[in-house]
Amino acid sequence: MSETTVLNPSIKEKDSSKTSEADANREKMNSVIASNIEKMTRDDGTNEMWNLLLGESFGGNAGKINGQSCGAANFYCDKDTGRIVSFTNYPSNNPNLSEGYLKIGFNDSMIHDYGFYKREISPTLEARININSTVSKYNEIMEKENDRL
Repeated sequence: MSETTVLNPSIKEKDSSKTSEADANREKMNSVIASNIEKMTRDDGTNEMWNLLLGESFGGNAGKINGQSCGAANFYCDKDTGRIVSFTNYPSNNPNLSEGYLKIGFNDSMIHDYGFYKREISPTLEARININSTVSKYNEIMEKENDRL
């Protein structure tokens, strides 16, 4: 029977703490994305994103992409995590929120463009990654829905 000798036990401890921290960050990111997707795909009349689009953007205020009219939905998200707090065109003075937009095609319901407005409150890298992942996941859901129809 062979035994493994650990030459520097502190390395193993550091590695396990990094793994635990990485797992915790992944779980946090997944919960942020899940929360954002839930807010964007509700089917019970409380879908803020589509209520905003249909109420103010139905005329295609965001121009055309690939020949289809698009609407823009402005949102505020936590500047550190990217968790979407609300879809609105009203300003916010909350120093913890970054403001962004989603351009959504009316024919396919897909997000064709998105970004953050240049303001004093810039989102962190983690927030940008989570919004990017949210857009990817949302489009994946819409693509499956479009294929089903």
